Amino acid sequence: MKTSILSLLLAATTAYAKTDYTTNFDNLNQGKLTPNPLRELTYGDEFQIGTYAVQASNENAKSKKLLFSGPRAVGESSGRIKIAPESKADRFTLKSVQIGCSGKKTGGKKKTVPCELEILGMRPSQNFVSKTVKYTDTKSLLTLDGLDEDLWGLHSVSVKVVSAGKGGELKEDVTLLVDSLQYFVGDE
Repeated sequence: MKTSILSLLLAATTAYAKTDYTTNFDNLNQGKLTPNPLRELTYGDEFQIGTYAVQASNENAKSKKLLFSGPRAVGESSGRIKIAPESKADRFTLKSVQIGCSGKKTGGKKKTVPCELEILGMRPSQNFVSKTVKYTDTKSLLTLDGLDEDLWGLHSVSVKVVSAGKGGELKEDVTLLVDSLQYFVGDE
């Protein structure tokens, strides 16, 4: 009898356990994101791996590579990240991310530009939650901590550039930049 109760408790604990991830993209090859899914999340085809030297040439970054999406017009979705079909969990929670934007490529390189971003999360219940952030200090990507207060229990998340450039003068050729994605899969 003790063995079966212990087995049930172990099974229940395993079903609700969470798995923490911190994903930077330095060890991945440039170009199309491979492998995809990566660490229990599936990334939309819009996302690629690039170098800071090209995608954000004016950044003071410790990392060498980052995830990017674009260039595209302001107001268009930059792509979606969702729970992988192979995952044992049906939800994830964002904890922290480094995020920003870069403008049109000149001389083979892009420079970061100020931007306003809308992060839109969808829960399995089809409820949406959004968070708007402003990226203003273009010397380094904006570190967003404490995202788990709003962006928890998600099936997917997408990011849209709402405005870009000084005074919002950029309307196209804006690239979303992402690095150091911290999240957990499953329930806390």
